[in-house]
Amino acid sequence: MKIGKIVAIKVLTLLYLSTYCFLSEGESTSVVLSSYKGKVEILVEGKKLSIKKGMLLKEDYIIRTGKDSMAVLIFQDGSNIVLGANSEISLRRLTNNDTTLDLKNGRLKAEVTPRQPGQNFEVRTPVSVASVRGTKFMLSFENGISDLIVIEGNVLFSDNLGNTTEVNENESCNVTDAGLGQKSGVDKDKLNELLKEFEHKEEVFEEKDIRNIDRLKDELRDFINDVKMEKYYLLETVQQVKDADFETGRTLRDIHGNLTRVEQVISRNKDNAVEFINITKRDMYKYKGYYSNYASEVASNKPRIDILKLGIEFNQALPEKISEWPGFIAEKNKNDSLDFYPTRVYCEFTHKASNNLNDSFLQEVKFNKIYENGKWKLDGEGKIQISNGNETYEVDTDYDEEVKGKLPEGKSKDEDDGKLWGWAEGPLPVKKDINGDGIVNNKDILWLQSEVYLINNNGEILSPSYFISGGSKDPFTMLKEIAFESIVFVRKPDGQFSGPGANFFNKNIDLVITPDIIVALVKQIAPSLGNLDIETEN
Repeated sequence: MKIGKIVAIKVLTLLYLSTYCFLSEGESTSVVLSSYKGKVEILVEGKKLSIKKGMLLKEDYIIRTGKDSMAVLIFQDGSNIVLGANSEISLRRLTNNDTTLDLKNGRLKAEVTPRQPGQNFEVRTPVSVASVRGTKFMLSFENGISDLIVIEGNVLFSDNLGNTTEVNENESCNVTDAGLGQKSGVDKDKLNELLKEFEHKEEVFEEKDIRNIDRLKDELRDFINDVKMEKYYLLETVQQVKDADFETGRTLRDIHGNLTRVEQVISRNKDNAVEFINITKRDMYKYKGYYSNYASEVASNKPRIDILKLGIEFNQALPEKISEWPGFIAEKNKNDSLDFYPTRVYCEFTHKASNNLNDSFLQEVKFNKIYENGKWKLDGEGKIQISNGNETYEVDTDYDEEVKGKLPEGKSKDEDDGKLWGWAEGPLPVKKDINGDGIVNNKDILWLQSEVYLINNNGEILSPSYFISGGSKDPFTMLKEIAFESIVFVRKPDGQFSGPGANFFNKNIDLVITPDIIVALVKQIAPSLGNLDIETEN
């Protein structure tokens, strides 16, 4: 029996990620309508769209609220805006480097994720521009007056006459047709009353999706550092950011409808290694996948974190700059001498449980350089390891059915429903007597059940027609609208050892993976690829 066939559907997720080309700096992003109350309209070119929680909003969309109404928008970088009653906002520009919103009338409260150098976030009114680097503020435009109150950080506030002032925390300023007004301090009671108005409306909404969005992002960034420290020595400091490090993030819906935050990092955890970390964070979890009978087992009202770690270690240190890697590797191996080669490749899926009993699925291959038949080659030895925090088992990848007995048959999705998704399940023989009969045989198994989905940012399963009917939509825009979701259950065998029984994992592993950071990495090294002198055979 070939174990690779059973786990192939899980590995497909990783293979998809390696197929994409780079994104442009002006790549379009999108916004999620996280929640709304009362009368809210979404308009595109004057036409009203059917509105629903979780829908994707794009450039030139207009959001309009009525009396006693409200709308909550979450941006892909984690920023969020709460649009108050009787307000109208236009999403003028949404790219990686430039977010521009037009507040036509009404008021909003914004929490903007800190910008990187060269990135801009602006909110305009007919008489003013508020330029933000990462802060919390309230902005209104009513009766021809634009009022700004800064809650945290600072905002550059400008009029249409070219005057600009920096408004700092607990300060306010206004702009009219006559120009920029004077700054003044904000009465704390007034500020608390204004904030209470927004907070009260969020509670009426029961808006769990955006509650504590800053805490969510801080948790993720702290957790990324924890993951880095988990298996590696602190060479200098884990917080050190090298030139080779990348970070991206996206907020979207998963296949079950959960609002999901994906944070990704590519880092140099050691001088001779590169590690990709994909963190999937949800404030709560409900399951609506193929294995519906397990829904109650894995559901939770508590925050949930799932991690993918994909890494490669080499026999030599890599250059600090990623752009130098292609030339470095080509130079090292130009004579087929294998002077530079991978010593270890690994992929680990983990669900971080609140009780520290983590479910994990690890696959790794270690390589040695050997000389055989007049040439150097790599000899690899692989391992698959499964753990629920209490018990850890190694899969017998060389299982011999003639010696230990025939294994039960696995199953997989074979019907074509026109959607890009699949499921598969099958037995995993382990190298330990876990059924207690004194020998290791075909009863010492666990069952792997996997699902893979190709989804959009609304959590809808895509079909091949999505890519065919894209029309004039550029591929870079398509990449920001898709994600891959991989779900893994590991079960004990049933009483007859013929199928899956009780859960071996504490829960399941449910990862949402975007192609964002892979294409960003390719973008970084693409210019250097064109400079390589590559020999080709005629």
